Amino acid sequence: MNNSYELDYQETIILEQEMKGAAKSSAVGCVAALLLGGFGIHRFYLDDIFVGVIFFILGLVSIGLSFIEGVPSIIGYVPVAIGLIETIFMPARVKIWNDALETKITKTIICERTATPVHPKPDDAAKGESE
Repeated sequence: MNNSYELDYQETIILEQEMKGAAKSSAVGCVAALLLGGFGIHRFYLDDIFVGVIFFILGLVSIGLSFIEGVPSIIGYVPVAIGLIETIFMPARVKIWNDALETKITKTIICERTATPVHPKPDDAAKGESE
């Protein structure tokens, strides 16, 4: 565990189960970045929708520009270059995403532990019946 919160054994098991189901894989992220990184697929994988949409639009524009006469065809390779560069940074991005998720789950577990249960107040009708 990468954070400084103290969890008991049962809470640690809950954390591990939650992480197992929700954590992102560096391998999947790298493959997505390598194959379709110029179109932002790897950013969608990390729930970074805004940047993913920007990458997607720029990827389509650069591919489209490569078919226009007079525009150097090398423009079409921009998404490939972006994908290669993004593949290098993907493991670190996945680690940051997973660490943030672990911290969020841990804080939720601690809040549930320290939350005081709310007991409903008996209404006046119930009081009258019991007397």
